[in-house]
Amino acid sequence: MTVYDVAQGSQASIKKKLVKGAKKFGAGNVYFKSTNLKKMNFVLKKGKVYVYPQVYGYNMDKYFTLPARYK
Repeated sequence: MTVYDVAQGSQASIKKKLVKGAKKFGAGNVYFKSTNLKKMNFVLKKGKVYVYPQVYGYNMDKYFTLPARYK
């Protein structure tokens, strides 16, 4: 199961949100070339998807949320 399966919206809109969220924590071109966005770590909890992009050491435990398809 991937973040695309549980997040609300089309695959294109979810991808935009994943890129925007990762950039918020300092992700650059190297991060996106080496990371498959659909394999990002996430937790589904109370109607939200908590995505953990794990960009850099001090940001490893940071997350952003997306609305979930499921409650």
